[in-house]
Amino acid sequence: MDNNIICSFINTSNSSITDIDLPLDITCDEFVKSMNESMQLNIEIPGNQAYFRSENPIALIQGNKTLGELGLHTGSMIIFERK
Repeated sequence: MDNNIICSFINTSNSSITDIDLPLDITCDEFVKSMNESMQLNIEIPGNQAYFRSENPIALIQGNKTLGELGLHTGSMIIFERK
């Protein structure tokens, strides 16, 4: 079984949508850190000025659970929002 999925990343700060290839075995915290760097989101970690959430399934992406444990799958949407 493939351990990667394709998700849509929606950045509400600039209204962009990007398809991303994600491994399911990384933690939510690792995902947030890597997205902050690769997408130049300029968020402070740790901090509370922004968050990541998913739809299909609905979940808040944070902590030490893996993306697979959250139930993310190909076709899920990951949304970045500033507070």
